[in-house]
Amino acid sequence: MMMTTMMMMMINMMMMIMRRRRRSIIMIMMMMRRRRRRRRILMTTTMMMMINMMMMMRMRRRRKRSIIMSMMMRRRISRRRRTILMTMMRIMIMIIIFIMKFMISSIFLLRKIIIMMMKTLIMMVMLMMVMIIT
Repeated sequence: MMMTTMMMMMINMMMMIMRRRRRSIIMIMMMMRRRRRRRRILMTTTMMMMINMMMMMRMRRRRKRSIIMSMMMRRRISRRRRTILMTMMRIMIMIIIFIMKFMISSIFLLRKIIIMMMKTLIMMVMLMMVMIIT
């Protein structure tokens, strides 16, 4: 089973390197939903879902980062503020990496915990956006 998860991880890493469009991720999600009926590979599918969620988050962040950059350029935010923003970004990425490692180390994590993690991440992103706007 570990092998299959590793394979999935590899595929996803490849996808991340290629930076495919969101559509492909959604397609995979749909496939996962179809495969859900088979309980045997439920764990691997959840793993896939988690990684895909991460990828989607990352993509969103990439877009957001560009938005932030454009906003910074437009408003001419002071250097100190800009550094704070960048550090915030780095912290966010670090947290994501940490969560990823945590998930990989414990595949049998409850889906609820994962959902909670995702929610917290989204909340953080929202907070960041608010901070930037104000």
